[in-house]
Amino acid sequence: MVIRVLISTSTYPRWESDTEPDFIAQLAQRLVECGMEVHVLAPHAPGAQREETLHGVHIHRYRYAPDFFEHLAYESGILSNLRHSPWKYALVLPFLFNQAWQLRILIRRLHIQVVHAHWLFPQGLLAAWIARRFHVPVLVTGHGSDLSALRGTFFARLHTWTLQQATHATVVSQAMRRSCLRLGIPAEKISVLPMGVDFAARFAAKELTVRDGLLFVGRLIPVKGCAILLKAFSQLSKLHHELRLTIVGDGPERPALEQYVTQHALSGKVRFLGAVANDKLGDYYRRASIVVMPSLQEGLGLVAVEALGSGCALVAHDLPALRDVVRDKETGLLVPIDDASALYTAIESLVNQPSLRERLAQAGRLEVLSRFDWSIISDGYSAILSELVDRAR
Repeated sequence: MVIRVLISTSTYPRWESDTEPDFIAQLAQRLVECGMEVHVLAPHAPGAQREETLHGVHIHRYRYAPDFFEHLAYESGILSNLRHSPWKYALVLPFLFNQAWQLRILIRRLHIQVVHAHWLFPQGLLAAWIARRFHVPVLVTGHGSDLSALRGTFFARLHTWTLQQATHATVVSQAMRRSCLRLGIPAEKISVLPMGVDFAARFAAKELTVRDGLLFVGRLIPVKGCAILLKAFSQLSKLHHELRLTIVGDGPERPALEQYVTQHALSGKVRFLGAVANDKLGDYYRRASIVVMPSLQEGLGLVAVEALGSGCALVAHDLPALRDVVRDKETGLLVPIDDASALYTAIESLVNQPSLRERLAQAGRLEVLSRFDWSIISDGYSAILSELVDRAR
């Protein structure tokens, strides 16, 4: 019997070759390959189809405002969009109401057997509230920002209630699991299962004649730490005149970062490429010698996994979640958070020592291949979803 899964998410490609993160789309496609019937509920955006089928996944996008105003989700993310455009708070209630309404309709109309909600709030909370009323099991997945960015007593209570009401929960790192346990959630109710990476094609470490320069990949928002990287790079460029930095990503911080580059005479050494289509990202990793990930906060850090899988040496901030991916001085270099001087020192050590760079890159690739390949991750999610449906029967 084919299992009918409904994935509820606020982040999903709006069309083919979109620049939005597509890890949930990758998971959905692989669940289809596992023999499941997969439906996705995601917010609508200008230019996107209301309903369509892509790669075997049935996508349902709900409206929450006229086209011109549907900019609460996507691009920099909901929280960043609210922070930079306070008028968008007026969209929150219709966003929540229409998501809940469509969730209810799809569960009944499609005879959904299990709901997989990504992010504890709002998708997880709404799924736990609505799906359980129809006696449909709910798997909630926390990705990091839902626990770290939404803090305070109010959100702690929402998170606790959501996790208590969900049938099961997955989180993407051990650090997140510890956060859930501190909320009083039983250990047996929480599994650590990250998103996967396509090492076979998109992020394969293909042989190139030249690997050169530094690479940053991520949204240009303060929490991703690109400003710290630029401070370190301005010092590096004084000693290594040939060194170049490529920045892949876009966001509200970009004008300030570009201004910093101009003021410090780095215009010929720093390239801002903007957002890049998901299927092109691997090309930039494979051209880079060193990937720098100066994030101040991560649930796991898929950029680190993608970089290591693509054969790059990695320098990253020593975040609890990143310790699930990187072993300091064995598969990459971890440096103290928000310390441009330490970041400078770590990058320079890799620039000056090709043998160290090569050793870390090779060890890092072997590590992530054995743990984060989609073939492993999708089997894990398929098994959990199947078990929840069996238990419900």
